Amino acid sequence: MALAAGQRTAHTLGVNGFFCALHKAARERPDAEVAAWWSERRCAAEWGELVRPDAYGIWEESGRRVEFFLEHDTGSEPLSRVTGKLAGYRDLAEADETARPVLFWLAQPGREPGLRKALGATVLPVATAVAGTDNPANAIWLAAGEGAPRRRLAQLATLGTRAPR
Repeated sequence: MALAAGQRTAHTLGVNGFFCALHKAARERPDAEVAAWWSERRCAAEWGELVRPDAYGIWEESGRRVEFFLEHDTGSEPLSRVTGKLAGYRDLAEADETARPVLFWLAQPGREPGLRKALGATVLPVATAVAGTDNPANAIWLAAGEGAPRRRLAQLATLGTRAPR
């Protein structure tokens, strides 16, 4: 019972639910595909010195391709710790000379405004969305530093791929 109700279980289900929803969207759209879904463990093996995302993915739709890191936020950590993860993503972007969007997938709707305020003016491509509002492929993503409109996942490819300076 403790395992089923544990905090880690909710986190894992949130990440898996995100990618299952993307796969569902890809089945419904002939021009879409989940081209990659890396687990937290595989990400740690690849980038563990710099970042430990909950997942890494590649979404392709209508000729657009977006590589992204997923951070699933269950609300259990202080916002300062959540935003503190961006330093590693900045270091990775500089090392790779590529900045992939960091997506914050929030389990609690009321947490998004606070996180967006805490993010401030980041030089990284970052977007936020609340789980359960719609499929993550759809126009639910709000880019950091923007008030509107919410973008489709494929549109996040335009947030930038050049490393921040």
